[in-house]
Order: sequence, then structure tokens, then C-alpha cells
Amino acid sequence: GLTQTAHTVYSPAASANAIRSVFARVFVVLLLSWVIVLSKYYVLIALIPGLIAFLILKARKIKRPFISYSAVVIVLMLCSILLSVAAPKYSGWAVLAEKREESLKSAIFADANNLLFIDKTESDWYSVLSRIPESLINAVCRPFINEAGNSPVLMLTAAENLLITLLLLWIIIHSFKGISKSEPACFFFFFSILLAFIIGFTTPVAGGIVRYKTAFIPYLLLAGIIVTNLHVRVPGQKKLEKLIIQ
Repeated sequence: GLTQTAHTVYSPAASANAIRSVFARVFVVLLLSWVIVLSKYYVLIALIPGLIAFLILKARKIKRPFISYSAVVIVLMLCSILLSVAAPKYSGWAVLAEKREESLKSAIFADANNLLFIDKTESDWYSVLSRIPESLINAVCRPFINEAGNSPVLMLTAAENLLITLLLLWIIIHSFKGISKSEPACFFFFFSILLAFIIGFTTPVAGGIVRYKTAFIPYLLLAGIIVTNLHVRVPGQKKLEKLIIQ
């Protein structure tokens, strides 16, 4: 019989279109990054580790994305520590500490209510990293119910924080292991945690936290929903899925 051999036909036009498409995407990414730098630079900072890990996972097939994301965060943190020791003027830790101090001074000068902290932080890396637990609690959980006072807005926010905290605890207890197998969940989780730390560390007023936390809470919950949907079956979930599909 005759054997047919498929040959790939080279098309200069198709190759040129592919190159233009790549350059167009890179241009859009750079343009959007520049816009973020001008308006919300801290969002771009929180995105960088996830973007690097995403590219690594695209280049190499790794079964545990959580390891890649964790490794990227640790490596970038160590590089930042070494840079702060070698060139203190370019220390990212000093920038965070300075931003915290400026925000605190502005809040005190304006006689703001519901301050979450009143102490400054040294500009060295150890002092900043030691504030991680406090900053995450400030960003995710505060204001607490007992801190809401007579403000209806803060009372609703405190109730929302309590609900979100209980939901996250439930997700962690039932399906945290699943996050290591889901690349999208890892991306949203690390982005949310890094952004929550930056916001909780630099924002001393409860009202500011309420506004800024809308930048990461949806992604944190989305990471939990992805993992829960993959690894936890809620009673009645199959019937609900059939109803939605139909």
C-alpha cells in the first residue's frame, strides 16, 4: 500500500502573525503592569511571585504546584533580604516600614477612629517579617465584633469577617491538602496572602482595611471554592449541580 507522510508546510505569513500576536500580548501585559504601578503598585508586587511560578509551571510539568509557588516566594524573600543587607537604600523592607509609618502619621494627624495599631516598625527585614501574623489578622479578621462599637457599617463588616474566617477555617480543615494539586488555587491563594500582608501591615485604620480588602478577599474565597469543589463533596451537591446544568 501507499504510505502517506504528512509534511508541515512553512508559512511566512502565519509565522509573522504569530510573532505579532506574541508582541501584542507582551505589550498589553506591560501596559497593564504600568497602569497598576501608577495606581496600585502593591497589587503588582503581590502578583510577581505568582506570575514567576506560573511561567515555571508552564515550562516544566510539576505535579505539586504548591511547592513551586512556595519555592518562588522563599527565593524572592531571600533575595530581598540579601539585597537589603548589601544595599540598604534599595531595601523593600524599608519601603514597607516607611509606608506603614506614613499611614500611621496621617491617621493620627487626622484623628482617625478605630486604629488597628499605633506602633511603628524598624526597617530591617526581621522586624517586618515578625509582623506577618498580626498583619494577616488585621487584613482578614478585623474589625472584630467587639471593635465595631455603635457603627452599623463596622458591625456589618465584623459579621462578614467572622463569616469569612469560619468559612476559611472550614476549607483549611477539610481540603487544604488539595491546594497543592490545583495550580489556579495556588495562584489565587498566594496572591491573596501576599496582598493581605501588605494591606494589613501598612493600613492602620479599620475603615481603610474594609475598602482595601475587597482586592483580595474574592480571590482567597475563589481559591477555597476551587479546592473544595475538587476535593470535598457537600451533601446535596450532586443534586444542585444537576439542577444548575439542566
